[in-house]
Amino acid sequence: MILYLPRRYRLAMGAALLAVFLFGCFVFGVLSVRHTGQGVMLIAGMFSLVVYWAKPEAMVGIALFLAFAALPASLHVGKVVGPGVIYAYQVALVLAICYLIPLVRPRVSDFVLPGIFAVAVLLYAVVGLVLGHPDWVVMRSAQNLLEMAGGFVLALLVVYGNYLRTAIVTMVVTLWFSAGMAIVGSVHAIRLAGRAESLAETTGADQALRIILSAQTPATAVLSALVAAVIVGRVKPAFFVALGLPALIIVLLAFARHVLISLAVAAVIALLATFSWAALRRTATLFLVGTAVVAFSVPTSLFLLQQSRAGAWLAD
Repeated sequence: MILYLPRRYRLAMGAALLAVFLFGCFVFGVLSVRHTGQGVMLIAGMFSLVVYWAKPEAMVGIALFLAFAALPASLHVGKVVGPGVIYAYQVALVLAICYLIPLVRPRVSDFVLPGIFAVAVLLYAVVGLVLGHPDWVVMRSAQNLLEMAGGFVLALLVVYGNYLRTAIVTMVVTLWFSAGMAIVGSVHAIRLAGRAESLAETTGADQALRIILSAQTPATAVLSALVAAVIVGRVKPAFFVALGLPALIIVLLAFARHVLISLAVAAVIALLATFSWAALRRTATLFLVGTAVVAFSVPTSLFLLQQSRAGAWLAD
């Protein structure tokens, strides 16, 4: 409307808008520095608004990174609300879904299954509270199950909207970042958010430490997918470096039996789905190559890291 005003009124209107903008910046700064938590939430809200204006689909990458990246324990990414905790990745997940719905325009029937699951979770959460179970236990369990429903909806929107490339690039960045943080955390240089289980009782050495991070879930999924893809015969060699190497580092630093079970199940299903002599040959080749890599990498690492703290940890 400024364009249709006379020149002198146009100047006055521009000055008024500039004054309002400067006052808003002043209020924003005051509210940000008065309280750390409120300031962070205010800045995060402004950042989310900018992402919505600039590139809404970028919120998918932000949600994936916050959900699976290995972050320092000193970086608080949650807000205590009553008996539960609302984490930043949960807010980013909801925002990503809300941002993609107008772009993808899914059918109402696509939300039936996750909606039924979410309603069932909420009903049983109410039943658990009525029966007198601890509030924080009920809230945490309900949050975990609702995250599954939200993740299903987000994956649905990513596939329908053809945002798979964004998701893959985000997972590459997340896995490499988490692998580096896991290596740094394994030598006690930094404390990461997650569980650090000491293996002193099992191995008899104080340096032995197993780092269980949130990145272990996508790392296990990536390795299982690569194993299945190798057996099927549809995988590019670049994926082994971009996704396989950091996922292998994360899994080895938090090795558990369920990783082997996941890899074995993926291999068996892929072999049965494409049962042929070629699939058997690729399975045998995968087993031999994996054994050779482990047999070469472990002694080489022990030789290069000898007489060091990291070498003592690896030897244990």
